[in-house]
Amino acid sequence: MDVQVITPIGGIKLGLGDNCPIGETKLGDITPIPDAAHNPKITDLARWAVDEYNKENQEVSGTMYYITLDAVNGCLMGVYEVKVWVQSCSNSKKLVEFKHIRPCA
Repeated sequence: MDVQVITPIGGIKLGLGDNCPIGETKLGDITPIPDAAHNPKITDLARWAVDEYNKENQEVSGTMYYITLDAVNGCLMGVYEVKVWVQSCSNSKKLVEFKHIRPCA
């Protein structure tokens, strides 16, 4: 389930010397941001943070399948272990591993 921004309710900024006027914020100062809910920069940052969070969650949600199978590789018949990562939300599959474990019995 995706997270959605309703309204940022507060914010602070850490002064790291990014062209702040002298006397406004000193290096290392943490300063409250007044009326953060109506500050366009804070609103944009909040939306960006939520979008990044949702992307990360989509990237990790999925199922890893472990499959053992008989296969022929050239003229070598054998038993292989296969790992396939499937993300149903993006309809994507990725071969993670295809490993020969022993000759066929």
